[in-house]
Amino acid sequence: MLDRGGVVSNLNEDNVDSNNVTHDNLSGMLLDCEDDVAEEDYEKFQDLFDDSEKPLYDGCKKVIPSREDFQLAHFTVLQHMTIIAPYINDHKRMLDMANRGRSKRWLIAEHNKTFSPWLKDKVKASYGLETMDQIVQHLGSGPEHLVTTYQGYDISGYTFYTNQQEHKSSVQNSGVTVIASTELSGDTIDARSRIAKESYYGVIKEIWELKYDSIIIPLFKCKWVHNQQDVRVDNDGFTIVDISTNGYVSEPFILAKQATQVFYIEDPNDSRKHIVMHSKRHIIGVDNVVDEEEYDQFDELPPFCLGIPSSNDNVDDTTYLRSDHHEGLWIS
Repeated sequence: MLDRGGVVSNLNEDNVDSNNVTHDNLSGMLLDCEDDVAEEDYEKFQDLFDDSEKPLYDGCKKVIPSREDFQLAHFTVLQHMTIIAPYINDHKRMLDMANRGRSKRWLIAEHNKTFSPWLKDKVKASYGLETMDQIVQHLGSGPEHLVTTYQGYDISGYTFYTNQQEHKSSVQNSGVTVIASTELSGDTIDARSRIAKESYYGVIKEIWELKYDSIIIPLFKCKWVHNQQDVRVDNDGFTIVDISTNGYVSEPFILAKQATQVFYIEDPNDSRKHIVMHSKRHIIGVDNVVDEEEYDQFDELPPFCLGIPSSNDNVDDTTYLRSDHHEGLWIS
């Protein structure tokens, strides 16, 4: 039995008919689920919803993710929003003052674990006051627990697929890279190697949209190559990665807007190793570009130097694709 704010669910009873559990009922239950709800009750909500929910259309459905993934995704959004930065600094300063002598590693882990509930409490305390920005209130309150997922997504001039959807297609669109540092430069092998080690390479496993009241933010959940152990630049200047590894299990999410699309060419001498190549952007309408001839369609990230054919060929089966949005952040 779970009782939160007057919402009662007989989750432990055998006579629950999941076919009669409505979308609105589950949404109401989840909105009343605070962070201290027992894990087994949270998982029962997931099972009920999986049994009752039908896809919105091919490749698009609403899911209740695991609590761990949900919290990681929410934290990823918060840490990349400029408007949240002052609160991040305040929280880190508070932790540092209250935990003198603790290691930097401990402070980072504690910040990652406690920042989201700390900000949520600050938002609750500000209700009825005009001292907090409305967007901060929406973000700090957290997203809806029901997450919309897709198999394909158009953003930043790219068409991205999940790795699962890619296996059904003739093109490769699940490869992504994120550049952690833009301060490095140079055209030597050593310089390219340093840049490659400051970049992250992976494949998209899931595509999410988190809804914060009127704000919708897309994220990619990825499997990442360990950039210190499994990335190198060969003597010809090509970046080589081992995509069979899973280097950052605790940090799977990125904002979709952060992603640059790449594809991987298998090394004929070692099936675990792949050469990283860039995809071509369909740039019309992105960054106010109106003429493709006046815009370099290939992202000029230093580890890559070759122009290659587009991996964004026309695909007939696009019923799973999300493209009717405005570059990844909706505020209505």
